[in-house]
Amino acid sequence: MLKKLNLSYKGTIFAYMWFLFTVYYFYLTFHAQGIKFVTLQFAGIDFATLINELFVAIMFLMIYLLFSMIPSRRGMLIPNAFLMFSVGQSFFYVILAIMHFNIVSLLISIVYAFSFMGLMYAYNLICFNVIDHVDGRGSYMYRWTAAMRVSFMKYWGYVVGFILLHALLTSMIMTSAHK
Repeated sequence: MLKKLNLSYKGTIFAYMWFLFTVYYFYLTFHAQGIKFVTLQFAGIDFATLINELFVAIMFLMIYLLFSMIPSRRGMLIPNAFLMFSVGQSFFYVILAIMHFNIVSLLISIVYAFSFMGLMYAYNLICFNVIDHVDGRGSYMYRWTAAMRVSFMKYWGYVVGFILLHALLTSMIMTSAHK
C-alpha cells in the first residue's frame, strides 16, 4: 500500500524527524502546563463537531490540491507537516495511555492517530497521482484539472472513507486532561 506513495529517502527521514519533534513538543507543552496525563473516552456523537471536522477535512484536501499544482513532490512537505503535527499529538496521547496503563484510552488514541495517518495517506495518494500525471496538451491548468479528475475517480473511496472515519472519531472522542 505504501509503495503507491513512492517516498524518497530524504522525505521519509524528514517525516520521521518531524514526527519525533511533534511528540517532544507536546511533551514539553503538557509538562509546562502541569498536565500529568490525558484520557480519551468515547461519548455520544456531537453533530456540530462532526460537521466542523468534515469541513476542516475538506478544506485540508483543497489545500493539498493547491500544493499539487507545484510540479514537484517536495511541495507536499508543507501540508504534510501540519497533519504530521496532529499525528504526533495523537501518538503522544498513546504514550501517556501506555504510561498510565489506561487500555481504553490507548486503543482510542491508536485509532485516532491512524485516522490522521489515513487522511494523510489518502490526500498524498491523490496529489502524488496528480503531480505524476500532469501531461498532455494544452495549458497547465487544463492538464492539472484533467489529472485531478482522473485521480479523484481512481482514489475517491480512500478519501471519502478516511474523511468520514476521522470526522466521526473526532465527534465521538472526549478528551480530559488531568493535573
